[in-house]
Amino acid sequence: MSTGTVVLLGNLNLDRNIFDGVAAEFGWSVVQTENLQFLKEVSGRKEVVAVIFDATKLGLSWQDALERVLESSPRALPIACAGFSEVIPWSELSEAGAFHELRRPVEVGEVRTSLGFVWAAKRQDTPLVQAVGSQRASAAKSGNPRENSFGSVTIF
Repeated sequence: MSTGTVVLLGNLNLDRNIFDGVAAEFGWSVVQTENLQFLKEVSGRKEVVAVIFDATKLGLSWQDALERVLESSPRALPIACAGFSEVIPWSELSEAGAFHELRRPVEVGEVRTSLGFVWAAKRQDTPLVQAVGSQRASAAKSGNPRENSFGSVTIF
């Protein structure tokens, strides 16, 4: 049973199988929509955890697209997605509420990392920073640095 939904907004020209497979690893489903109205409807019925969008594919500026995504799905984490060489005004988007960015063509590892960050941010129990600190303290006490099982997430 899915506990969350990842929305692919607009015609992103992505390999849907990559997103379906990685989202399933987190217990999520994937929905693809062409417009913001459907995003709003989906957000009213399901727990949307992330919205992956490309402003240019929506015919909007990055700032306008982000604002509309946040209005349509306020609890979702917005992920900007653009072609590899396209410019994304990341610092402005980040300050305005964008969560992460993906570049096309996407690879499985990049999608897993991005959705892993979403999963960590959405966790309801102890904050990730405290959990990492606790793991490090436990590893230090035992003398076994390998007890830290958070892998690359420890960069936080």
